[in-house]
Amino acid sequence: MKLSLVVPCYNEEAALPETTRRLQELLEDLIRRGKVDDDSSIWLVDDGSRDQTWPFIHSLSTRSARFFGVKLARNHGHQFALLAGLLSADGDAVISLDADLQDDLGVIEQMVDEYEKGHEIVYGVRNKRVTDTWFKRWTAERYYGLLGMLGVGIVPNHADYRLMGRAALNALEEYREVNLFLRGIVPQLGFRSTSVYYERHERIAGETKYPLKKMIALAADGRRDLPSSTGFRCSGNRFELKSLSRSKGDTHMPGPDTSQTSSATPAVGVVAAGVQEDGVWAGNHYDKYGSRNPIVRWLMRGFEGALDELVRIANPRTVHEIGCGEGRWTLKWAGEGILARGSDFSQQIIAVAKENAARSASAAQFRAASIYDLQAPGDAAELVVCCEVLEHLEEPERALDVLSTLASPWLLASVPREPLWCTLNLARGKYIPSLGNTPGHIQKWSSHGFVRLLSRRFEIVAVRKPLPWTMVLAKVRR
Repeated sequence: MKLSLVVPCYNEEAALPETTRRLQELLEDLIRRGKVDDDSSIWLVDDGSRDQTWPFIHSLSTRSARFFGVKLARNHGHQFALLAGLLSADGDAVISLDADLQDDLGVIEQMVDEYEKGHEIVYGVRNKRVTDTWFKRWTAERYYGLLGMLGVGIVPNHADYRLMGRAALNALEEYREVNLFLRGIVPQLGFRSTSVYYERHERIAGETKYPLKKMIALAADGRRDLPSSTGFRCSGNRFELKSLSRSKGDTHMPGPDTSQTSSATPAVGVVAAGVQEDGVWAGNHYDKYGSRNPIVRWLMRGFEGALDELVRIANPRTVHEIGCGEGRWTLKWAGEGILARGSDFSQQIIAVAKENAARSASAAQFRAASIYDLQAPGDAAELVVCCEVLEHLEEPERALDVLSTLASPWLLASVPREPLWCTLNLARGKYIPSLGNTPGHIQKWSSHGFVRLLSRRFEIVAVRKPLPWTMVLAKVRR
């Protein structure tokens, strides 16, 4: 059995020399005794550290074939770093553990034994909490009790020290959620599982990465975003897993400020809050339509209702959706008998749209193209739809010039009402340092400002304001 150990790291330069030494000794011993295969490995995931964590990981992974390095472009948080490692590691089974070695390495062999007995998931469970403060013990006990009352099948006194087999990891990869709480998600996967018990040690070096503020945030994610008993649910920001490239010792995970790749075997990239591709912002990717959050569902019903109404007014035979993303609306219109096609600047996103079209046997066509490169007559349509695109562009006037040549004669465009949008972000505690501004939202229009902008080139036919967007149907001035 090929085993991978995954270790998320954030500012762990003090702990890593000892941690990696002990992990390598442990793995070499398991290999020597025939417990695991010789190509087993250790994966260190740098979660945007500000110290020398990544230089240490990079140096180690270039010197030792046993180690692999994964670097996130910025600090995404422990759960994202952990998931990036789990889905990058190539073992038949993967064990996740913290870099501070508070988790007892002695039970790793027990986990391997339980996996060989047929358990797809093996949880490391603390049998005592003597190293915790009384406050942490008190809050943990009450939090686990609350989740139990709500019917959530969480494993008490289990953090993220666990073994997962390849089947469980493949199932986990299907889960798309930004507010990750893996210790609540994993038990819902439904695979045969068991637990091993251990005593938690003191940190070997460094400081805790879960102070009170982060503990509260993790608890909130657990309560809000656990899957239901009938299957996964998606709400809030979409967590996308995209195919990138990896080289030994230098795997980059793009965040909102980079999109780096290297030339080797496929790996996994994580995009949590906006992404740049070829210098253009895609902004946040939301899986809004599958949410069970009642507020999100109410907002999306308003958006969908307004969009459907304005499309009915235009009554087009052909539609070109610019900024089509994964193709939800393009595929819907194609299913209604409209000759629909979609474009998006991101080749990665268009690849997903094409997969969705193939899966649904749709006639909808998709291609990767910048809005600035679209040209009539090939890209023209009776209705051009451009929703939640213009706010991301550095040259919206230039984009509107292009749209005016493509719309024959209808344009349907929407943007967030930025003053309200920022207020809502602040109300939910998001993007506070940037005063609620969503990453990638370059342009800031009020409803009045956006309508005035469009009216320079188009005749305004209808305006709808589904909270918190402005949506406009217009005709080209000829």
